[in-house]
Amino acid sequence: MTAAGPAAEVGARDPERKGEELPGGLVTFVFTDIVGSSRLFREFGDQYVEALEAHHALLRAVWVAHDGVEVSTAGDAFFVAFGSARAAMHACVAAQRAIAAAPWPPGLALSIRIGSHAGLAFPRGDNYVAFAVHQAARIGSAAVGDQILVTSDVVEACGFVPEWSFAPLGRFHVRDFDHPIELFNVVGPGLAPVGPPTARPVEHHNLVRPRTTFVGRHAELDELSRLVERGGLVTVAGPGGLGKTRLVTEWGLANGASWPDGVWFVDLSAASADLVPLTIAAAFGDLIRPGEAEWPAVLAHLRNRTLALLLDNCEHVLDTVADLVDEILDGCPGVAAVATSRAPLGVTGEQVWRMRPLDVEGAAAELFLDRVRLADPAFEPTDDDRADITEVCRRLDGLPLAIELAAARGGQLHPREIRQGIEASLLDRAASGRSRQPDRQRTMQALIGWSWDLLDEDARAAFAACSVFAGSFDTAAGCAVIAAAAPGHDALQVLLGLVDASLVVREAGAGVTRFRMLETIRSYASQRLADSGRADAAVDAAARHYLDRCGLEAGPLDRSRRDDARDAADNLRALIPIVAAHDVETAQALACVVMAQDDVRSNREAIEQGRGYLADLPAPSVHRLALIALQADSLLFSDQIEAVWTLLAEADELRAGLGADPVWDDAHIDAIRCSLLLMGNDRDAALAAATSALANVRTTMGRARINNVLALVYAEREEYPAAFESARRAYEAELERGIPLGLATAHGNLAELSLRMGDDTAVAVEQGAALRLGLELGSERVVADSVLVASRLAGRAGRWAQAVELAGWGTAELDRLGMTLYPSDEAATQEIEVNARASGITDEDVSTLRERGRAANLLDMATAAREVFEAIARAAGNPGTT
Repeated sequence: MTAAGPAAEVGARDPERKGEELPGGLVTFVFTDIVGSSRLFREFGDQYVEALEAHHALLRAVWVAHDGVEVSTAGDAFFVAFGSARAAMHACVAAQRAIAAAPWPPGLALSIRIGSHAGLAFPRGDNYVAFAVHQAARIGSAAVGDQILVTSDVVEACGFVPEWSFAPLGRFHVRDFDHPIELFNVVGPGLAPVGPPTARPVEHHNLVRPRTTFVGRHAELDELSRLVERGGLVTVAGPGGLGKTRLVTEWGLANGASWPDGVWFVDLSAASADLVPLTIAAAFGDLIRPGEAEWPAVLAHLRNRTLALLLDNCEHVLDTVADLVDEILDGCPGVAAVATSRAPLGVTGEQVWRMRPLDVEGAAAELFLDRVRLADPAFEPTDDDRADITEVCRRLDGLPLAIELAAARGGQLHPREIRQGIEASLLDRAASGRSRQPDRQRTMQALIGWSWDLLDEDARAAFAACSVFAGSFDTAAGCAVIAAAAPGHDALQVLLGLVDASLVVREAGAGVTRFRMLETIRSYASQRLADSGRADAAVDAAARHYLDRCGLEAGPLDRSRRDDARDAADNLRALIPIVAAHDVETAQALACVVMAQDDVRSNREAIEQGRGYLADLPAPSVHRLALIALQADSLLFSDQIEAVWTLLAEADELRAGLGADPVWDDAHIDAIRCSLLLMGNDRDAALAAATSALANVRTTMGRARINNVLALVYAEREEYPAAFESARRAYEAELERGIPLGLATAHGNLAELSLRMGDDTAVAVEQGAALRLGLELGSERVVADSVLVASRLAGRAGRWAQAVELAGWGTAELDRLGMTLYPSDEAATQEIEVNARASGITDEDVSTLRERGRAANLLDMATAAREVFEAIARAAGNPGTT
């Protein structure tokens, strides 16, 4: 047991022994800890801490004297490795004798327990990754105070020792051991007599050990054990194919020793409601005498026993099982019930534990490989095979049953072929021909179909409608769609019912609950929606919800609405082509949200995305005009000038035909035109266009856009007071809008002008504010701009090495983002290396600094830039930001 509070600090590994070589091969592992350490710490405080320090000194001296290597220490517990079992046992005996003989304060005599197991293991770094370690830890947990508890592996490895002996205790079930194991006490002079270990002797059960290995759920076994220890009913809930039956079976096999009267498994999958009592009774053998009612006999049998009852596949007889479990819990206090079901039983005090899919790149892939090797023992995957296997597992949502069904074809099909089959149809006939499997497990379609059959008509409609969500969705979105699919019902209760039925997964996040469908389940629901003829209504309900919430017509994308749009992005992208089939303008409005939600200039993929939307959504509308502007913006910052002019020509024609601009942004096209003229060095035309646009602008966003462009135009004309005044007006407009990304741009423009005007303090304050906002927003573009400005300030201060390194990262990051600098900015950045060489830095060192900067990470460079800004601001007595 690990002590709490200050005592835990005492447990650091002996620094003098760090780095000592760990033994490999047949290693004997020893685990020790103090019995009742938490109580002792509470009662004796600092006095216990002093005793703990003495405890550590005593045991460390013992380990050193017997060639043991301390692997780790936590609080009052030691984990030690020995290359020799005999040396390990000598050390354990010496440790118990030393603790017993130590002059502890009155009332504070320490007692330690020791467990040991030997197994094949090899070190990895300064620790071990070996199953024998987990097994040894279990032996340590099974020991009692003053005991040295060891396995037969230790006894065999140690051999005969005349000073003490091994006393057999019998066969025990111990967690992490597949079969009952023999345990022994070490007895001899100086060792106190002890009672039996906390592990219990082998008990009876009716569990059948599966033929295949158990993969990927060991942490879940521990969690299930923790829940069962609380007593009452634990329901393991989840969709079909998730491995609920296998989990509780493994739990029963691993924990049978904890129950004096055993662990008993009841398969209810084929039982009707009236046969549930008889099915439970049959699990206990010849329990019912002729003429006796089965359920009273079951209750009589359980009343004075301590056992675990595993009730498997309860979903189709929920009410009956719930009533019977209620009677068991009320009248049989020694019985713990563990149920598996797709929905909770609804029993008072029920603990519902929802299983999750396997990790796709970890346990799921491991399971696939394990099962493939059953069909082809010689199979060794290449890197490409592993990539295909990971994709198979991803497409199957990490569902163990689906993965096993797919892997069963490994003897006939290559992983690439399996992947292709799944991508075509989610392998919904993967188990055809496996006649020995229950019907409902032959395919994932059958598994999900069984759940469908258990729903009422309204729940079916809601289930099908939820398939419009390609990604996760929040409560409001789910209720909006369900209300359209099942009008007249409490949409939230229907949604939660789908969660209870394990057809929708609930995902708790930071302050919000989100939901999603596993892909295999969504595929089934989507087909049901198509068959129902109600797909348009469900899709339109989702589209209306998202446009009301984060559509551009509803207002600017402030931080909250931008977060909403970002969370909905996967759903929006999936909705757009479906909506477009019957309502192109609504699809265009959704596409505007997708393209506007992020800083699209930071993503090359945004250009391809926008190109696709413009090709697929051709209807003339203000939404298309907005799409053109958003796409032109992306192309402009990727230096694709001719493509931008082409888009502007289309925009001009469309504006003339519509006689209107988007009401939410009436200056976007004009701002882009000004930028194009400026990038072509036609400053007079740019000024005329910007001045004209400003006179006609009506929206706050438009004022911000045009004033920003005007600031750049005046700056290129070296009319800095006018430039600064325009930038200030843009900043005021952005403050009025309250959009962080716009504010970051405004701060950056003020910083750029201050840089040209030679006011380094103002540069540091303004760009520091932009950097802070960029980091909060996750805008790599703003961070890259800020790092480049910091490089110029570092150069002005004569720190040319830092300036080169910062400029190296900033330019590389902009290149990665597909962005280009204005000509004047590019020239200033190139000048940094010229000045660095002039300061005495060699060409070779400049190249090294540049490459070191390019290889750095964003956070390190952002931190360095912030330090540059803060140092300048502090030196001027102005540590704040605008």
